[in-house]
Amino acid sequence: MTLHRALEAGSILVLLTMAAVVAVAWGRLPQTVPVHFGWPGVPDARGSRYRMLVLPTIGAAIYVGLTLLGRIPHRF
Repeated sequence: MTLHRALEAGSILVLLTMAAVVAVAWGRLPQTVPVHFGWPGVPDARGSRYRMLVLPTIGAAIYVGLTLLGRIPHRF
């Protein structure tokens, strides 16, 4: 296995793990969850549990974008 394939496999594994963690915990999440913590560690902002989907979505978008850019490196 080349380094490139190993990194691709690792990236996909991380994305799938993030999605799996959210999927497994989804039923136990309350309707509102803390989304920001202040300096003393106390939550100072709350949001919908759908905000838990933001990180896996951003990760997938970055992965897809960089994968597509990697196919045309001669343009950059």
